[in-house]
Amino acid sequence: MVDSHDQLFHGVLTDSALVGQVKSIRYLRPDVAVLHATGSVLMPWRTSLPKRRLSRQTLVAVDTSDGWKVAALHNGRVRPVTVPTTDSFPSRASRAMTRAARALHLGRRARSAQPRRRGFPGMAPGVWWAAPVQNRIGTGAPRPIRSGTGRPRSKKWGATG
Repeated sequence: MVDSHDQLFHGVLTDSALVGQVKSIRYLRPDVAVLHATGSVLMPWRTSLPKRRLSRQTLVAVDTSDGWKVAALHNGRVRPVTVPTTDSFPSRASRAMTRAARALHLGRRARSAQPRRRGFPGMAPGVWWAAPVQNRIGTGAPRPIRSGTGRPRSKKWGATG
C-alpha cells in the first residue's frame, strides 16, 4: 500500500494534497480501531474539491510497538443513492420479471424448494465451512460461505470444490 501510494504521489499526483477528515473512530480493542473518513485528492491546479471526486475510506488501524499502522484500507466514491419509486419503470420492470420467474419456476424461489444439505468441504455442493478466523464473534460457530457458482471463492481456507 505504501509503495503504490508513493508511486502515485511521485507520478500522476505530484504536488497534489490529500484533503479530508475523520468522521468516526471505533475501538474494537485497545490496540485495534476502525476509522471512517471522507476525503479526496486536491490537484495543484484546483482551489476546491470537485464533489464527484469525494471518497469514503474505511481503515483498520493497529497499535504496534512503532505506533499506529494501517492494516487494511477500503476506498470508494461517495455517490448519492436514489431509491426508485414504486411506480417507476425500474420498479415495474423488476416486479414483472419476478412474476415471470415465478411462473417459469426460475431463480431463488425455485432453488429454495429443494432440500438443502449441509456438510464439510467436499461433502455437500455449494456449502462449505470457513476457517476459525471467520467465526462469528463470541459464538465460536463456523459460518457457511456461499457463492453463486457453488464453488469456493478461494482455496485459501482449505475449501475444496
